[in-house]
Amino acid sequence: MWTLDRWKEARRVDHVTLNVLGFKFHPRFRDPDGRPNLKVFDAFVTAFWQANNNFDKVTALGEIVAATSQYIAGFVALPAPGGQDLRYLTPVQDLLAEANNDLNLICTVAAAVQRNADIVAMANNQVIVQKVVLVNVFYLAAVGAVPNLVPIDQLIDGHIVIANGLASFTAANLQVARHNAVATLVTDFNGESILVEGGPGAGLFDESRLPIFRLIGYLNAIALPGRVDVVYHDGFVDADVQGFTARRSGVYSGRTPNARPVVLVRRTPSPGGGLTHPTTLAHELGHALTDCGQHAAQPDDLMAAGAIRGAVNQLSFGEKAWFRHNPFAV
Repeated sequence: MWTLDRWKEARRVDHVTLNVLGFKFHPRFRDPDGRPNLKVFDAFVTAFWQANNNFDKVTALGEIVAATSQYIAGFVALPAPGGQDLRYLTPVQDLLAEANNDLNLICTVAAAVQRNADIVAMANNQVIVQKVVLVNVFYLAAVGAVPNLVPIDQLIDGHIVIANGLASFTAANLQVARHNAVATLVTDFNGESILVEGGPGAGLFDESRLPIFRLIGYLNAIALPGRVDVVYHDGFVDADVQGFTARRSGVYSGRTPNARPVVLVRRTPSPGGGLTHPTTLAHELGHALTDCGQHAAQPDDLMAAGAIRGAVNQLSFGEKAWFRHNPFAV
């Protein structure tokens, strides 16, 4: 993305350079019937460079795509009545190209055209085609345990209903659906308990040691491509953790998920996590779909970290398009 200074240089199409007695002057000229002020795009470029994570960057880039696309679509060239000089069009087209290049670096390139079309459509309140995320649901328990899966499945179904009912998901026309109506019970991998056995953390999940290594090993042996694995359990060793996602690009205690991400959600809220626990599944699916482990900086964003995330759970046009275009939203 252009720096703000580079963008300002490109948009200064109303100035000429005059050399008078060795001094350079840059007087501005504008046609008397009024021309667009390209400064309106400055805020989006600034927001991109202020962002310290990819979710906020995609938000700024999505705003650029939406605003520049609207400007280009409404551009009328001279000599038509009310027409504009082409000098106003070129920098906006170039800014759109810059935004698209950066979106391609962060998001998947394969869906670039449709991704941008969705951003523009959502910005204009137009209907977009529905996408569905299919999930394989598991319940992780201690070896030998025979849990009653009925209330567990009811809880998971409730979290799916909440995700599908979020304004951000409905605006993105994105829905989550279960592949298996009854959660698959998981306890061990090759005869070894996945949950911590004995000592501190017994019966809990540790996302940084053997449990994640064994869980991914178990799931990698199941050929269910094109879906997201969702695993509920009783809690993490770190009591503050409410959800965790093992992404396709990550390595976890020496093991990487094969082709599909793994989302883990604790069955009960963490201490102080009652507000965000019902939307933890939706948040973690965001990490899974985007293959991004970062967090948005604004508390109102669904992808903000649990420590700051509130109850709004919004997504920008760019984030929604990012959620929609990946191998797991079809």
